[in-house]
Amino acid sequence: MTFIVKPVLLLTVFLALSSCTAVLQSPALPTDVEEIEGQQDDFRITVQPLTLETAEKLQAEPYPRNLVRTGSGASAGVVPEGVLTRSYLPPITGPQMYRLGLGDELTFAQFAEGGVASVNQLIDSGNETSTSVLTADQVITSTGRVGSDGSVLLLGLGKLDLGGKTLSEARDIVRNVLIRNGAAPRFQLEISGFNSKKVFLVSNVAGSRVVPITDQGLTLRELVTATGQSIDGQAVVVIKIQRNGREYRLISEFLRRPGAPDIYLQDQDQVIIEAMGYKPGQVFLLGAVAPVTVPIAPETRETLADVLFTPEGILGSPIAQRSEVYLLRGSHPVRAYKLDATDPTQLIVAANMELRPNDIIFVPEQPLSSLNRTLVQITPLRLLIRDIEAGNLP
Repeated sequence: MTFIVKPVLLLTVFLALSSCTAVLQSPALPTDVEEIEGQQDDFRITVQPLTLETAEKLQAEPYPRNLVRTGSGASAGVVPEGVLTRSYLPPITGPQMYRLGLGDELTFAQFAEGGVASVNQLIDSGNETSTSVLTADQVITSTGRVGSDGSVLLLGLGKLDLGGKTLSEARDIVRNVLIRNGAAPRFQLEISGFNSKKVFLVSNVAGSRVVPITDQGLTLRELVTATGQSIDGQAVVVIKIQRNGREYRLISEFLRRPGAPDIYLQDQDQVIIEAMGYKPGQVFLLGAVAPVTVPIAPETRETLADVLFTPEGILGSPIAQRSEVYLLRGSHPVRAYKLDATDPTQLIVAANMELRPNDIIFVPEQPLSSLNRTLVQITPLRLLIRDIEAGNLP
């Protein structure tokens, strides 16, 4: 029975040892071939030294950033920054002439000869208006709103058709009425309530509201400031203007640029202000340590040195082969930038090499460490062989 067991055990040991190379094989980066054949996707890898000039050149490349768009359904999700931040500005024009419309409030004051006094009493009786007896030192004042037919009723003037008129045109009409009535055209006419023209603001920053447009006009910058739309660098604020079936778009940074033109809003404009945060990126560490991911942020702009030279960085592993640090980027082809981290001066290069989302940092194990790890796994098998040869099996 002993003679049968020994050959079986020896065969088992042989098969186990023959498979050790596959089981204990460490990750390795092929650098001597251009094409990597396999059942998975084939990638062409090009290897080049990571120099200071290369790092500065790569730093100038655009930083791919994604925005997290809040909402529900199709409106939510991760969107590339360039899709939402591409600007389509509306025509740059000055403020439009304000024309009286439904709901606007006018205040009329007619000064009598000899002085100014307060308002007495205004009684509205149909199309007629009357007041108490005035002395020479009094002033007649009244207010009225523009109705749906464009008319407004003012004391001493009657019913006037002022809808669609500018303030200057309305004053001319009042002047002509006073002269026609034989009164001195000593009066004042002002818009005391702007209610006919408005902008509809929809915002996830500081709430939504309706904002009136005055005869001074309303710029987009004034709207953002007056409504407390706080803007910081931690988020991208996209501003959309919907007007007459068209949509214009810009980011808040445009409003803060020196010399940026004023964008005047128009009646019935709908302004949508949407703040979106950046989706954090990540890089991958492989090789001498267990695979891990390291988060990076576009506002921080982490470098290769930030990941390598930290207490828990990959170079902190005693088995890491510091002379071969690879930064892999891209896919067609995969560009592998090699850095010799045993040279202290290369810290300058690593500190200037900005990371990008989905970069892969690969540092292989030292050959001796791989051998030691293999021997550690083989030791129990050697003891088993010794016991077989000594006949110490139960």
